[in-house]
Amino acid sequence: MAFDAFALILTMLALGMLFARLRAFPDNAGDVINRVVLYVCLPAAMLTYVPRLRLDTSLMGVVVTPWLLTVATVALVALATRVLKFRRDEHAVLLLCVALCNSSFIGYPMVRALLGEHALPYAVVYDQFGTFILLSTFGLYVLARYGGDAPPTAREIALRIAKFPPVWALLFGLTLMPEQPPAWIGSALPTMITAAALAISHQLAPRLAAALVGYGILLSLVTLPMWAWVVGRLG
Repeated sequence: MAFDAFALILTMLALGMLFARLRAFPDNAGDVINRVVLYVCLPAAMLTYVPRLRLDTSLMGVVVTPWLLTVATVALVALATRVLKFRRDEHAVLLLCVALCNSSFIGYPMVRALLGEHALPYAVVYDQFGTFILLSTFGLYVLARYGGDAPPTAREIALRIAKFPPVWALLFGLTLMPEQPPAWIGSALPTMITAAALAISHQLAPRLAAALVGYGILLSLVTLPMWAWVVGRLG
């Protein structure tokens, strides 16, 4: 299982690099694919996983962790921007791509591979009630704040959140979606590099956003097994 997860991730990265070198897709292909992920694949993932969640107080630590990490990230990115003189768009991309981790596309298969199937519900809770809700609130605020000339009003931010299709899917999954959704929904991809996709679609330092995702994935293939070993030793 671990080999399968590593092989899939590395194969997709290699294919992406190959297609880029061959110029096999038009220049706007990245933007189109990002929009498909944001408006089709991500909502489908919400409808697939959210109805299966079983929340209880023992999971609160898992839910709170990404929020605490985001607070720390905002402080550290602000310090880095002050010291290293990052541009406004670079600062925004760092807020998005450092605070909002790749907790489903990488997280789900790696948790299953390194910790076992029994640990997957914890990854889903972390992703759906941590990373995704942060994306739908904090992430959209960053885009609204740094993607335009004027700071957004609270009403404008609320409208962006209300118009974000994955938010509709999350609410539907929590309320009306059956635990066993229609089989055709299960052909959909899980959340991918959604924060970077949003940054790129808003023309916020696209090369930096893509680089953070690509190099971050490669680095995670080394660090995640190390952390799994540490957790196993502590346990």
